[in-house]
Amino acid sequence: MRLTPGATHEALRGWIRGPYGPATPVGPITSSSVNIKLLADLSTIKQTVQRFLALESKLHILFNNAGVLSGAKEMAVTPQGYELHTGVNGLGTFLLSQLLTPILIATAKSEPPSTVRSVWTASSAAEIFTEEKIGVRPETRLETQHLASSPIH
Repeated sequence: MRLTPGATHEALRGWIRGPYGPATPVGPITSSSVNIKLLADLSTIKQTVQRFLALESKLHILFNNAGVLSGAKEMAVTPQGYELHTGVNGLGTFLLSQLLTPILIATAKSEPPSTVRSVWTASSAAEIFTEEKIGVRPETRLETQHLASSPIH
C-alpha cells in the first residue's frame, strides 16, 4: 500500500495519539506537539516497543527524526542522569532502533526488496555545525581522515 502525504500524516498522527504511547495534542504534527519524553527516559522505550509489537506484526519504516537542541545555560538531564541531548538524540534513539531492528528484519524478509527502511535524519544538525560556529573547516576533517588511514602513526 502506498500512502499519500496526507494519509502518511494521518497515520503518523494516529500513531502518536494511539495505543503505543501517551496522548499528544490533536492537530498538525509540529516539533512542539510531539512528546519526546519517550526518548529521554530509557525505561519507557522498551515498554513502548513491547506495546507496539503486541499490536503490529510488521514495520516498514523507522524514521528517526526526533531530537533536542537547546542553548540553555543549565544542563538538562534525562531521568537516568544523562545530558539531555545525548539521552534523546543518541541513547534513546539508538535503544529504540535496536529494539525495533528484529521486526524490521522480519518485515524485510517477507516483503519485496527495498520496501523496508530505517531513516536517520541529520539535515538540521548539519547546518548547525558550520565552520563559523565550531571552527572546523571541511578540509581539516578530510585531512584528519587521510592521516588516520596512513601508515605513519
